[in-house]
Amino acid sequence: MLLWMIFGVGGAAETIDTAASDAEKAGAAIGTGLGAMMILFIWVVEDVVLGLMTLLTRPK
Repeated sequence: MLLWMIFGVGGAAETIDTAASDAEKAGAAIGTGLGAMMILFIWVVEDVVLGLMTLLTRPK
């Protein structure tokens, strides 16, 4: 997941740099932010689910 985040933001930075207008740059930055937040959200949800499963299935 970390590599996914690094390569995703890195690739988007190249797109932002080559944008022709300010509107394109703003749109690319907003899209990058939304994509990064979606990746982080999936990561956190996965950690919560796995953590709950670990806590609920521990031997007593």
